[in-house]
Amino acid sequence: EDNCSRWRRSELIDIPLHDATAAYMCLRMLPPRSWWRFRVLSRKWQKILEGSSRDSDAPYGLLRVLLEAVGPLQTANAEVDFAGCIYTAVHHGSAGPLQQLLRPLASSSWARQPFAVAVAREALVQAAVAGDADSCRAVLVPVRS
Repeated sequence: EDNCSRWRRSELIDIPLHDATAAYMCLRMLPPRSWWRFRVLSRKWQKILEGSSRDSDAPYGLLRVLLEAVGPLQTANAEVDFAGCIYTAVHHGSAGPLQQLLRPLASSSWARQPFAVAVAREALVQAAVAGDADSCRAVLVPVRS
């Protein structure tokens, strides 16, 4: 949080995002919940994190590789931070990123099964209470790689 607060918003909006490696190196150092702050800065940041819905134009964003770098979740703090990221995705109604965030929880080597089940259950409850059918579907429908 302190890392993000030291930067001014205008400086982050103007970062050239043609170098995905540079963006990855910056984002990798931040906790997963911080990624959402960048996502809302501009459409460019959202695209670099989530990728594009068009198959020919970078269908996968940095979110997938950032998730690989975060796990496996080995501490309670890492679990809480990751759960917060999932709940933030539900709160923003971001079904695509939510589906990507839930993908690694299916692996028992990436997260403890009781944690994964509890997080998925809570995400589903939050999405249902919000009336967000797309987020409910993202939680319930298995993801194909």
